[in-house]
Amino acid sequence: MIFLGVNSGLTSRTEAKVSTALSDCRIGPLRPQEAKQLSEANTKEVSREQKEGSAAEYITVSELNHRVRELIDGESGFHDIWVLGEFSNLKPFASGHLYPTLKDGTSEIQCVMWAGTLGRLSVRPEEGMKVLVRGDLGVYEQKGRYQLYVTDVKRFGVGELYAKLEALKAKLKQEGLFARKRPLPRFPTVVGIVTSDTGAAVRDMIRILSRRFPPARILLAPVLVQGAGAAEDIAQGIEALNRLRDPHSDVIIVGRGGGSIEDLWAFNEEILARAIFASEIPVVTGVGHETDFTISDFVADLRAATPSEAAEKVVPDKEAVLDKIGQSQAAIYTRTVELLQDYEQSLDEDATQFTETVMGMLSSRLNRVKQLAELLRSLDPHGVLKRGYAVVTRKGIIVGSVSLLHPRDNVDIMVVDGRAAAQILKVTEWKVTPSGG
Repeated sequence: MIFLGVNSGLTSRTEAKVSTALSDCRIGPLRPQEAKQLSEANTKEVSREQKEGSAAEYITVSELNHRVRELIDGESGFHDIWVLGEFSNLKPFASGHLYPTLKDGTSEIQCVMWAGTLGRLSVRPEEGMKVLVRGDLGVYEQKGRYQLYVTDVKRFGVGELYAKLEALKAKLKQEGLFARKRPLPRFPTVVGIVTSDTGAAVRDMIRILSRRFPPARILLAPVLVQGAGAAEDIAQGIEALNRLRDPHSDVIIVGRGGGSIEDLWAFNEEILARAIFASEIPVVTGVGHETDFTISDFVADLRAATPSEAAEKVVPDKEAVLDKIGQSQAAIYTRTVELLQDYEQSLDEDATQFTETVMGMLSSRLNRVKQLAELLRSLDPHGVLKRGYAVVTRKGIIVGSVSLLHPRDNVDIMVVDGRAAAQILKVTEWKVTPSGG
């Protein structure tokens, strides 16, 4: 790969060829003396052509530009080159393309950045940004202008920072600092914020927290968020919120607004990463924009794309909470009514079943009583006497067999409506055959 400054020259034969081809080309109006010389030269050329006729040789402007293009296209030294310079004239076009100027202290070159290329860049071009531009040198034949067709852009001097960043990421990941992810409290009463006390980021976070969940108190630890000592200052802010017991933060937001990688570098420092990991309170980071990732984001319990999103993630929306409560209340009421109705129905069914069971038991007991009453009535001597039977007793003992009687024995005969005394005249014993015998 070749790294060139805008004003760097090629010392190869390529330089000689390009110098020869472009030595007589000038962009811009001619000075009066040059115009006069050119006019005289043209007059002489016409006179020469009139004399020589068709023998004169010439090329058109289009052919000249085409030859220069072929010359540049055919040289490998003009392809996939890296050029160092600063961006200017970053005027956007409706097509989405950019045609910025890349310059250094003494020279400049036109660049072409197609919309498709811009969408793939990891760096957003900014006015005055010092960059390494990768691309191919080419010629815009219509204007006779050579320009750099950009394929990639890197911020100059960032390479070492990225190498340092990747090394620290690997180290902390191996130690397990990226693995811990604690849940956030659903309804925090105190939210701590570690950020600068000036700027839009802190105002946005306070506004969103107050709007979404007014019951939550906000504790601000004002710190530096960029420059020398910023990482140490942010780490101390986190430690201070952890030490504070009344009020004690339920969750901490660490963040700042967008900026360049240098502006955000404090959030890539090891001291801050370890302070976040050491925090007893869950930490949510909201650093820069959605495309910005820092070491702090990997260590934090939750990473938000922006400070505003961090504020949205740490507290619930009061309107959503109230809606949920309302829905829950309605559901509880509906369920309570359903349970009461089910209970009433169950009671009705149980009462009916109880009544039927009791009535069945009473009916069974009544039938048994009736049976016993009939049995008692059948055993009642008076009932027997009513049917014409009599009870004979001798000396108070019921005579159940003639074997107990003898002639001239005195006996009592009891009938249904009285008693009578009698004397046995004769005893005759019958031969009784057992039934079924």
